[in-house]
Amino acid sequence: MAAHSLAPDYPAIYDRWATEDIPMPYIVLSYGFEAGDVTSKSDSSVVMDIFTAGNSTIMAENIRDKLREMLDYNVIFSEGEGPIRTHYLRDGNIQEPEDDVVHWMIEFRVIYWDASLINAINQRS
Repeated sequence: MAAHSLAPDYPAIYDRWATEDIPMPYIVLSYGFEAGDVTSKSDSSVVMDIFTAGNSTIMAENIRDKLREMLDYNVIFSEGEGPIRTHYLRDGNIQEPEDDVVHWMIEFRVIYWDASLINAINQRS
């Protein structure tokens, strides 16, 4: 995961809930893959929980905007794999019990086409 720009000894993105002593801001990713409507397609979502210090949502919203700019209606190509398509679903502020923490969630739909399976089917045809 990417190093934290303000605290290089820590990552900025986690794939599990971080401990309370982690420097802010940081992002926690959660995701799951589900079968799509055809064998070679997976259709799922990625949720990014953004945590920032303070009681203003400005930094969290700026991070949200940057993530949306990078991922909304984007196609990521991986050599030898199929395209991964992403698009924005929703976002919102999530109330935290602490007054000095902002928690903002953003969710993207992720569609993955398994090129190896598609190519194998095409070669058999």
